[in-house]
Amino acid sequence: MKKSNQSHWVNLLLTVVLFAGIVGVSNLISVQLDWQLDLTQDKLNTLSDSTLQVIQSLPHPVKASAFYSKNYPTTTVIALLENFSRNSQGKFSYELIDYQRNPLAAREMDVVQDATIVVTMQDRRELVRFGSEQELLASILRLLDPSERSVYFLTGHGEYSLETSGKVTGYAALRKTLQAKNYIVRELSLLDAAKIPTDAQAIVIAGYQSALTTREVDLIANYLNNGGSLVLLLEPPSLTQIQDGQDPVVEYLDKEWGITAGSNMIIDPNADPPLIAITNAYKDHPIVNVLNDQRLTTIFPTARSIEIARVPETISHSVLAVTSKSAWAETNMDSITNSTAIPDVGVDPQGPITLGIAAQEFNADGRIVVIGDADFANDEYFDRFGNGDLMVNAISWAVKQEDRLNLNPKNQTVRIMVTPTRTSMVMLFIGSVLLIPGLIILFGFINWNRRKRKG
Repeated sequence: MKKSNQSHWVNLLLTVVLFAGIVGVSNLISVQLDWQLDLTQDKLNTLSDSTLQVIQSLPHPVKASAFYSKNYPTTTVIALLENFSRNSQGKFSYELIDYQRNPLAAREMDVVQDATIVVTMQDRRELVRFGSEQELLASILRLLDPSERSVYFLTGHGEYSLETSGKVTGYAALRKTLQAKNYIVRELSLLDAAKIPTDAQAIVIAGYQSALTTREVDLIANYLNNGGSLVLLLEPPSLTQIQDGQDPVVEYLDKEWGITAGSNMIIDPNADPPLIAITNAYKDHPIVNVLNDQRLTTIFPTARSIEIARVPETISHSVLAVTSKSAWAETNMDSITNSTAIPDVGVDPQGPITLGIAAQEFNADGRIVVIGDADFANDEYFDRFGNGDLMVNAISWAVKQEDRLNLNPKNQTVRIMVTPTRTSMVMLFIGSVLLIPGLIILFGFINWNRRKRKG
């Protein structure tokens, strides 16, 4: 019996030593490698490629001074700042300052609110409240390029709303992303305006439901003739109040830019539902190059075809994306309503079908991006696949800001906590309070009884 007890203690000691050794070696390896594993769904603890691209190419050091008192938790913001610092190749640093205990330092940096981060580069600074990756990146972009660019969204014809959030007709996610990239986002009505504002770097017309007036189209044409830019998102005519052949914008595109918008709706039999056009087939253009490099898919609910009809002498066209070969552009809307649509060769355009075109006028450097769908950039689809990147890149190219292409930090998925039902609460109680402890007690009793019989 004595020898058995000695063996037991020796085995226990060896187990403890081995466990301590494993823990020590693992800790040493983790410290040396500085390796992290991000298991969050949105990779919230991993900086986006666009953020890494900016902070690793900073021309001057950037320092963040986080003013936080004990009234606000600092764990998340410190982790974020440390993430920036660790991935910046020594170009980003930070400090944590107690807002209440250091009022002089706060006053010197114009900080008047707790939980404020001051981002400084040389003699310029930006203030950020409740720092997130998107807000920090936006502040750095403003330091790199303090000039502001105004983008106007046309209103008055049932266009998508910049203020409506979380709906199929809302562009709130797009607005927030543009503002984070240092754009001034405004709405514009040309129904009573004498001209387009002189500070307009681009105009966006997204999913208008009623036709623009001839006067409005003339104002836009004059703006483009003087070097302006337009991003035009067209819905199929059957989903608007506009009759075929009565859309002055479509007529202008065809006459002046050689671009034709089809009176049809694209059907992709490989998609579910088939009215969603899916593509990862991109052409060579700054707007979509990153989508092609990263093999990102974009989806276009209820899209129409956009084609190059002719090439005017002073205009160059670039196809952005096309559908698969199996898709077609259905011209018979009744067959879609009745779910009897089939490709009619010779009548319906066959795939691959062009979904978007970018065009540039050489003399005045006017630019147009035309995409045969407006839903792809709404709040429901903006954060899906490459949709948001396509929309933001289209605007960045239109305003001649190619250096800001693809600098789009990720957004966090909104999660809703559902109140558990009475049944689920009862099941949770049975499982956690009765079942699991009961099983432990049962197995313990069985093991004790078995040992007792052997002894």
